[in-house]
Amino acid sequence: MNKKIYGYIALLSALYLFQLTCKFNHFSTPQWFSAYFADLLCIPLLLLFTLLSIRKIKGLPHFYLSREMILFTFIYVSIIFEFILPSYSSKFTADKNDLLIYAVGSFIFYFIQKHSLNSKKVN
Repeated sequence: MNKKIYGYIALLSALYLFQLTCKFNHFSTPQWFSAYFADLLCIPLLLLFTLLSIRKIKGLPHFYLSREMILFTFIYVSIIFEFILPSYSSKFTADKNDLLIYAVGSFIFYFIQKHSLNSKKVN
C-alpha cells in the first residue's frame, strides 16, 4: 500500500524537478506552467509526505487524511504563501490565482487518496 504513496511522491517530485529544470535553463514554456505548476504540486506532495509519515509513525497502514485535514492544509498554505510571506519578502508574490491552484491541488490529493491509496477511516 505504501508503495503507491512512494510512486505518487516519485511522480510528482519528478514533475516538479522537470518544472525547475525548465525554469532554470530558461526553456520556453507556457505561462501557466511557469507560473502555477509548482503551486499545483505543492499540496499533493505535502499531504502525501504527511500521510506517509503518519502511517509509518503511528503504524496505521490504512490511515487517511480527512476532508477537514485537507481543508486545513489548503487554508494554512494559502495564508502563509499568499498573505504572510509576501508582506515580509519580495521573493514571494501574492497572487489570488494561486488560491484556485491550491484548491485544485487539494482536490487532486483527495482524489488520489480516495481512489487509489485504499484508505479507510481509522482516525
